[in-house]
Amino acid sequence: MEYCDSHPSMDYTLLHSALAAPLPTPPTTSTTSTLASSSSSLLPTLEESEATSVFIFDSVLTSDSSRLITSLSNHEICTWNSTTLAPVSRFAAHGARITDIQAGSSSQPHLLASCAADGTASLWDLRTSSTVLTVQRPGGGGTVHSVALGCDDTLMATGSKDGAHFYDIRGGGTLLGEYVESHSDDVLCVRFHPNKPTILMTGGADGLACVFNVAVNGEDEALMTVCNAQSDVIDVKSLDGDDVLCCQTSVETLCLFRISDGQCVANWNNFRAAISQSCGCDHVDYVVSTYYDYAQSQMHALVGTFAGDLLDVGLNGDGTIVPCGRMSGGHYRPVRCGLRIGGMIVTGGEDTRLCAWSVSGESGRSGVTVGSGVTVGSGVSGVSGGGGGSGGSAGKRVGKQKRAKKKTYSPY
Repeated sequence: MEYCDSHPSMDYTLLHSALAAPLPTPPTTSTTSTLASSSSSLLPTLEESEATSVFIFDSVLTSDSSRLITSLSNHEICTWNSTTLAPVSRFAAHGARITDIQAGSSSQPHLLASCAADGTASLWDLRTSSTVLTVQRPGGGGTVHSVALGCDDTLMATGSKDGAHFYDIRGGGTLLGEYVESHSDDVLCVRFHPNKPTILMTGGADGLACVFNVAVNGEDEALMTVCNAQSDVIDVKSLDGDDVLCCQTSVETLCLFRISDGQCVANWNNFRAAISQSCGCDHVDYVVSTYYDYAQSQMHALVGTFAGDLLDVGLNGDGTIVPCGRMSGGHYRPVRCGLRIGGMIVTGGEDTRLCAWSVSGESGRSGVTVGSGVTVGSGVSGVSGGGGGSGGSAGKRVGKQKRAKKKTYSPY
């Protein structure tokens, strides 16, 4: 990833790295060349590593920040010391690809929820690496795309092609309710608001992001806001812990909506090209993740190349993008996940590697707070970043109007 001098940023320092799973040593056979036999290195070749690598799919931090948790392509979950990346535990979690993991709240930091393509969602006690409960997707079979814990860890929500479903953790996983009408396609992501434990945010393959209050009886009544990102919404989160909903789509676009009224306040609908132009880099291939920098009151995105290089960019409310730091030399394959932990960014990828990068020396930013009651940009309420296109449109605040009544259930 090359950058122009007119767009200064800094190289983040690689602090720690670890392998999510052991890599095999090179085979020793009679056909091994003399040169290879005389090598003192016991590390596998690049080709052998790529053929046997265990992908790191996702990473989350426990609410007490003591452990980093990763899901692996060999169907295992691994936990790490969040400061040193020293491994703490690992256990087999599912019989197929793990699609999502989510940690418990501050009241129960030892809880972890996971779901998989085997049609199950499970709740784990990290203190013993044992399962607390496992539920099957209604109807059986098929993939559970996403899982979340809410209502002070008393409710587990899942997303699948059948909608969003809710399970009573205290009652041993009893199905409490479902939302099956608000999305017209698979529910790809479910997340509870970090500061409002009864507020559920969902993203779907229909391009919609919906916000519900699960404490309200009935799906129609619980639906607060509908936002249209106009492409499959694969991730939703409240970036500043309050009123801004960030939607990441399958076509590498980002959209910001106000949860209170569904208004699209910013979108980057040609995100990769905009980064290449704004940050002076030759290209980026994908968006890894987003996070919110509370100290700078700014939204960030981690973007990467297929060769494993990374760029941390700040996203301003006026649609501009600023480079904040480069990460290179840690990964050599695509990076699947990344998150901010204090003064570090931790990344995991398809090369089996988990890397921690120092961001303590980062330079000041000119970010714009995108929070509750704050106008985004210079006197405008909607901003389109990265050129024209269909990367997000105004949503709607769901009022008292009622749709035709359907059979729905209250999850809580």
